[in-house]
Amino acid sequence: MSFPTPHIVCVLGAPAAGKTSLVRALGAALEQYEALPRNATRSHAKLLAQHYREHIAALRAVASDSRGAVLDGCISSALLLVDLDVAHGRLTRSEAATLNKFGASLLRHLPPPDVVLHLDASAKACLERAGAEHAALALADHETLYNGTHEVARTLRHKGSEVYARKWDRFGPTNALRDAVLCAPPQSATKSSAKNAPPSPLAVERIINDAWAAAQAATAPLTPIVNRQEAESSTVLVAPRPRRAEINAGMMPPASPLNTGIHTSASCEASPGGGESHSPVSILTRIEDTLKFADRPVAA
Repeated sequence: MSFPTPHIVCVLGAPAAGKTSLVRALGAALEQYEALPRNATRSHAKLLAQHYREHIAALRAVASDSRGAVLDGCISSALLLVDLDVAHGRLTRSEAATLNKFGASLLRHLPPPDVVLHLDASAKACLERAGAEHAALALADHETLYNGTHEVARTLRHKGSEVYARKWDRFGPTNALRDAVLCAPPQSATKSSAKNAPPSPLAVERIINDAWAAAQAATAPLTPIVNRQEAESSTVLVAPRPRRAEINAGMMPPASPLNTGIHTSASCEASPGGGESHSPVSILTRIEDTLKFADRPVAA
């Protein structure tokens, strides 16, 4: 089955709602569409970066004038899990602020999806079908994510996405959802995406890199430094400056337009090919070690 205007489709739903299964089913039912199911990860930062890469891949598919793409969730829904982990004490407010700024920065580079398929599965149904990945979520957690997902759907509708909600306590037939995708009107975001080339893979990595460095810089703790000449009148708060040896040794993250003059404590790891790597993969891995994101399960 073909359609002249491919869309970027986002399957939205709470954890265990059945998003990944539907993404694969639609990928098989729609000839012109590429399914992009999410790979499981235990890092909030890596999950947000993965959503960004997949959305850019979808923009490339649309720009080719031959294919669409079906996305498994989005950045906005992934940020709901950050707030949940703060409520449970698995993340500090400072860590959550960094992640929220990171996600918001990535969202500024993305148009909203053309079509949103909102799987409206109840909290009780999600709890019953939850597997090992979502075992840590209680009924109250599912209810919180259920309400948050509805808010994300309303926000995307306000931004211009065509939102189709379906009751999904049981996995239903995909024909109706397939037809909703095929019959959805062309969106302005799709038209502009088809005319403008999406960023290259290297540019995507730099955008992620800069967004993460800027989010860290914005939430870095400030160290009070008292000017002796003005000690009686004021106290100046500045971010701690790195030692020159650390900079020369490549211990500091690459500069970005958003963190000029402010340095964070993240370091870059050596790339698999040898030498220093300033790719977001190395930085995200280092931050995962620093803030222990890998030890906090992500249930998206």
